[in-house]
Amino acid sequence: MTAKDETLDSDAISPIYKPLLALFALLALGLAIAVFRWFAFPGDRTTIEVVGGWAVFNFLLTGLALRAVAEKRQRRTVPRVEVSTPAQIRVVQQDATGSRALDVMITDASTGGARVDIPIPAHDSPEHEICTALEKGTRLVLHPSFPEAPHLEYDLLTQVQSMTRTSSGIVVGLRFVPDQPIQKRACVAYLIFADSENWRRMRDDDTRPKGLFAGLVYVFWLALTSMPRTLRDFMNEPGRRRRMKQGSAEDTDAVHLLAFGEDFDPTPPSGHRPRRADGLDFILADDEGGKA
Repeated sequence: MTAKDETLDSDAISPIYKPLLALFALLALGLAIAVFRWFAFPGDRTTIEVVGGWAVFNFLLTGLALRAVAEKRQRRTVPRVEVSTPAQIRVVQQDATGSRALDVMITDASTGGARVDIPIPAHDSPEHEICTALEKGTRLVLHPSFPEAPHLEYDLLTQVQSMTRTSSGIVVGLRFVPDQPIQKRACVAYLIFADSENWRRMRDDDTRPKGLFAGLVYVFWLALTSMPRTLRDFMNEPGRRRRMKQGSAEDTDAVHLLAFGEDFDPTPPSGHRPRRADGLDFILADDEGGKA
């Protein structure tokens, strides 16, 4: 429902909402009249049961469809893909060398970074020292394993962005450091896009079949739970538009210019890192002033 030149920097109501809202209001009015006739004309109840049942069904479907005009803020700058790729990490030392390697599993990746699961090592093992040294800002070397394409395996320089300790291990969010050789960018691309089974699995999860009764219950539940949220979004819309008219909303780039986390401004500000001649800056995001 979002036009390709619109931004998703804040929640908003799509400008095409009017026909759908008018239909929803018309169905709500028809439903109210059906309830009135049920009590005012008892002799018509047999007819009202049939017509009113379809009115309720159409009202719920339209209420669910109306949810589509409520545009939600897109906080993620680049899309993530679930993967299951074994890898190794090493902490980068001051002399740019790596410490002992630790086996991990890459569970999702994007053109800007990756998430790895680290199992809890034995307390007195060298691997435990690596885990204790991890903190936000720590630089790591990530080496994914590609049995089908070993020639694309490279050491990727990353930086720890987040850490979550669980009962089974540590979940670490990594960000790729920019300005790495083109071969390493190919490694990132292969990590994300090479295995078509990842896309097949996501499609199967989204299109899992339901029975007739389960499908109806699911649709009705979505309709009943979505209408209060849609009403709240419509109530918040006038305030959002007033803030935009007052100039409080920040200027943002169009969504298609922010694809893959890269701002394609033809006139970068002074001191900004120059763009690569190979045109592949979109693979790795800017480091926000950090040094590789």
